[in-house]
Amino acid sequence: MAQRMLRAVSIDVDGLNRDWPVHISAYSPEGAGGRRFVPLYWVRWLRGDIDEGSTVAIVELVLPTEELRQLRVGDARYILRPRLEVANVESLLSPTSAPQKPTSKD
Repeated sequence: MAQRMLRAVSIDVDGLNRDWPVHISAYSPEGAGGRRFVPLYWVRWLRGDIDEGSTVAIVELVLPTEELRQLRVGDARYILRPRLEVANVESLLSPTSAPQKPTSKD
């Protein structure tokens, strides 16, 4: 399911799977061995082991509703969609494009 969600937003899932190990964990409000279970899962591709590795990509989801809570890819090499381009970025970021505060006259 996590892979399907990543593919839907043009992420190179095959590359992630080839380059990094995937770790799947579930939320346990009482810690390991607890009696309660919450169907909240994290699917992570990590550089290194689960305790000290940095996250390359993560999908956080709830089952059985398939609710996506978080999706993040931290390495642009795996993002296949075109970059967002803003045609007039310079004019949008110029000081004159900022909203002017009203001045009070005494």
